Amino acid sequence: MTRFTHRRVTRGATAVVALAALELAGCWSDHHTVTGPAPDASCTVPLTAQTAGAVVVFIKDFAFQSSTVRIARGGRVAWVNCGAPGDVAHTSTADDGAWASDLIDPGTAYVTTFDKAGTYTYHCVPHPFMTGTVIVE
Repeated sequence: MTRFTHRRVTRGATAVVALAALELAGCWSDHHTVTGPAPDASCTVPLTAQTAGAVVVFIKDFAFQSSTVRIARGGRVAWVNCGAPGDVAHTSTADDGAWASDLIDPGTAYVTTFDKAGTYTYHCVPHPFMTGTVIVE
């Protein structure tokens, strides 16, 4: 019984160290791989410490799903490209220049934080018909 308890503690400590390493890795890049199911459960991209707690906008079928999201000031939004490997990349680019992602390849995400209240409209640079809105309260 004691050995079983000891193993559980050791595994828990290992998980804490692994999570801390992921969190530190996330500090150096906003463009990385993340996980979560799309509304129709056909998109799975692994989560990182940085995307945990972010409102997720799925990029699928040349559209932002949901095209309008509401978050609290200080909140984060993660745009996840649900495309299959080899599909096209997209961007999340604020119409007013507040943020601009690099190309978001299939299976990856871009995360940004919103510190000021307001309504922010955005688009995809290669596909300008793809539009969305972030409302920060």
